[in-house]
Amino acid sequence: MIRLAALLAALETAADPVPPLARYLRAAPPPDAAAAIALLLGTRPRRTLTPAALRAAACRQAGIPDWLFDDSAAVAGSVAEAIANLLPWPDPQGELPLAGLADRLAGADADGVLALLAPLPPPARLVLIRLATGTFRTTLPAPVIARALADAFGADPAAIQLRLAGWRLSDGIAPLTSAQSTPHGPRAFAALRPFAGPTGAAAGWLAIRPPGGPRLHLIRRDGQGQIWAEDGHLLTDTRPDLHPLLHRLPDATVLELAGPPGAVQALDLLDGQGADAPYARRHDRLSQICAGLLAPVPRIAAPDWPALDHHRTASGLWLRPGTAAPADPWHHWPAPLRRIDAVLVHAELSPGGQGIAALTFALRAGNALVPVARTTDGLPPEDLADLARWIRAHATARFGPVRELPPVRLFRLAYQSAEPAPRRKAGLWLADARILHPLPDHRPDQIATLDSLRGPGA
Repeated sequence: MIRLAALLAALETAADPVPPLARYLRAAPPPDAAAAIALLLGTRPRRTLTPAALRAAACRQAGIPDWLFDDSAAVAGSVAEAIANLLPWPDPQGELPLAGLADRLAGADADGVLALLAPLPPPARLVLIRLATGTFRTTLPAPVIARALADAFGADPAAIQLRLAGWRLSDGIAPLTSAQSTPHGPRAFAALRPFAGPTGAAAGWLAIRPPGGPRLHLIRRDGQGQIWAEDGHLLTDTRPDLHPLLHRLPDATVLELAGPPGAVQALDLLDGQGADAPYARRHDRLSQICAGLLAPVPRIAAPDWPALDHHRTASGLWLRPGTAAPADPWHHWPAPLRRIDAVLVHAELSPGGQGIAALTFALRAGNALVPVARTTDGLPPEDLADLARWIRAHATARFGPVRELPPVRLFRLAYQSAEPAPRRKAGLWLADARILHPLPDHRPDQIATLDSLRGPGA
């Protein structure tokens, strides 16, 4: 339990959870390592008692009134932390194995839980209290745990993740860390890089609209299929909509798909018959493999770069040379920035009230002003400082750090696209908005209208 408490403390501050988890797995006894993996995957002991019951027993054992405990909990930050520090300091300090903890907690009353807590230091007590009262919440994604196991024991992370999908605590850690690899691990996804600009003839490139959802790999080998997400998650059981295609795939075939559920399209053929052909021919092969189930992502035909640029609306284009191999990168050619004149209506001040955390801009919708963007990007520090002084002097209402402002200061904004936002009053929001410059000579009646964002090319 002491090792687990140290691991959880390290996970709270680690930028990458893999190294601290791998260190724990190497140092912990195998039964404890297996129990920790189960915990981090979300398998927890059944709640033994309520926090209130444990609190009452701790107060009774320590001989303190409820009001004193409540004051202590307010200082400590939680009931669990107050209990962990209320018990006498252990002398000598003991350890409690994580393996078998569920059996020890099963049926234990409040005094029994306090007896388990007694030999532990406060950080380990805090973890045990949360496990006993059902308030333990720490989890890690399966891909992270697989990488940590691979780091600790030198196994294949893809194989470990496949084994985790059907693993149970009773299996122990040995089946997870076998050195035997798997033929069904995920392939690396092709990189997505910024487009450096037109080179060569446009006819030598293939262009598509950017997929509106995550990229997936469908893998079929040795009669078995797997569905992997770009973030490393195994989705075979959670994407039944793709099972018909998965079962149809010829053996030794890997497809790349993209798009949200219900609108998935085939993006590339990575392995299988025809996978060694240039991308243009692989794209044609996708039509044969997916016929009747999915359509290949549509290609955008254009005779030259100006014509292709004409299609670069909304989210831009993904480009690839027609000769590209499966591992070659895609190139994102973003949509050209659009411009619109909006009025400043709200400002959120930084802590202390001197700086600006965010500015909200609005457009006209009839006689009303509706917010469409929130940003400070683009304004230099000296302009932000001048604007902060004006905001403090002219705010018409306050809502915590937010100041409501008279709609008299106009700004020209640049933005990538107007994205649907059903929960917002305007029904849309400006993506990647930034401030180009103020418009001191513009009048409030020169604010752009919301309808101007709904027309063609918005």
